[in-house]
Amino acid sequence: MNNCCFPSTVSRSYAPEGKALASVSIVGVPALSDEALELKVRTELQDWFGKREGTALGLSQIRSLPCVPILVLRRAHYLCRLGSP
Repeated sequence: MNNCCFPSTVSRSYAPEGKALASVSIVGVPALSDEALELKVRTELQDWFGKREGTALGLSQIRSLPCVPILVLRRAHYLCRLGSP
């Protein structure tokens, strides 16, 4: 897991009242099934936020985004397209 953020902190419209939306990023293509990947991410989230919070999170969806690395101003950026590969 490379990143975890909470977009609903920026805009409450991203999650129902009393809930939060967490977004997790993983760079690369893990050699795991979606179920195994979910378990691995949940375990890491428990390490980051504690067992209670990591266990309480519900899965909304898993998306794979094919990305093409590009260089802009000496920084690596990624150009991603949404949808299925």
